[in-house]
Amino acid sequence: MKGHLYCPRCKTPFEPRQLQISGDEAHVRCPACGESLSYSLSSGSDLLPVSDDSTVKTESFAARPDLAAQWEQIRNLPTDSPEHDSFLELCFRKGALHDLAGAYRTIQTDDPKGVAKRLRQIEILATMTMTPATKKRVQAKRLGKWIFYVLLALFLVLFMWVLMATPY
Repeated sequence: MKGHLYCPRCKTPFEPRQLQISGDEAHVRCPACGESLSYSLSSGSDLLPVSDDSTVKTESFAARPDLAAQWEQIRNLPTDSPEHDSFLELCFRKGALHDLAGAYRTIQTDDPKGVAKRLRQIEILATMTMTPATKKRVQAKRLGKWIFYVLLALFLVLFMWVLMATPY
């Protein structure tokens, strides 16, 4: 199978996109036997055969032909160039970080360290777009607190009235 890695223990194939990249290493757990594997991303390493062709896969930027055309213009530039920075920002604004990550994975064999750095930047930007609570939830919680306090105050007034109204 082209573009796959194999577990040395059980020979089960797994795809490179299952790798978790951290720094200069990539880690994966074999889905069959559970063996924990680590690969070096040093520039001379050939342990990550991502794909045999270095073209963008059809699913990358499929819904955004304008971004696909821009990617084709910058894909052969070094990954630390300002053009890649501006394209990353453009994809962030247009919500195409997933497509950009897929496109970077296709050129991972050319510059593994630079691509790992870009994938980490994409991961950070994607995390920044997640919002834990919406404005409506916050307003609903505030309204719930007000209702609780009003009911508590009414209960206390009623309780005090009952205590004063009953003779000893």
